[in-house]
Amino acid sequence: MNQKAIHIDKSSTLPQIIEKSGLVEVACQADTNVDIIAKGVDIEGKMVIAVGKKSIVDNMVLALKEATSAQGIAEDNLISSFNLGVDKANEVYPNDIVKLQNLKLDLSKIAEKVPLPLKITGCSVVQGSHTGKGNMHFKHGVHINSYMVMETQDGANLLDESKYYPGNPVSFDNSRGGEVSPKDPTKPSWFRVYGKNATGGGEWSDPFGGFPFH
Repeated sequence: MNQKAIHIDKSSTLPQIIEKSGLVEVACQADTNVDIIAKGVDIEGKMVIAVGKKSIVDNMVLALKEATSAQGIAEDNLISSFNLGVDKANEVYPNDIVKLQNLKLDLSKIAEKVPLPLKITGCSVVQGSHTGKGNMHFKHGVHINSYMVMETQDGANLLDESKYYPGNPVSFDNSRGGEVSPKDPTKPSWFRVYGKNATGGGEWSDPFGGFPFH
């Protein structure tokens, strides 16, 4: 029977949310072969690796305990963090009941698919602070494990997805985006971004960019 780790929501009590959110770090530490460890979590400009470093959950639990006025926001963040870990665990170990149980994640009796990410909006790229680099940004989307970056330097038909190739880097873990390296910085480059999760890839964003990077 197909089984996957399941999400939590606000139907859980606050102590339960805190307890389950802590399992994100426990789960990562339980198996050093989990691919998501290598991805890490980008927070406040630092790459936080799940093994041997503080996880994003630590900071959110602390915020939840200390900032009661922001409890609702912190609670949402805790839930999002746990559910992101669930999505990545399901992606790495699809229907592997033993692995998921070893990660101390609750399982559903029926495999639950996360909705595909919606089209990403608010995409932009500007000249970066380094020669030949661009600085990319886009709006946050829900149910997204990673933001995939596609590039083209063929401006003839910017809606033809076959003309695009993976960008450099090929993905970002958060909507803050980051620095990109065009294939040929002397030529105009256009980009499109789409969200990806355990279910699959979402709709591509509208093309953006269209200038060289000096």
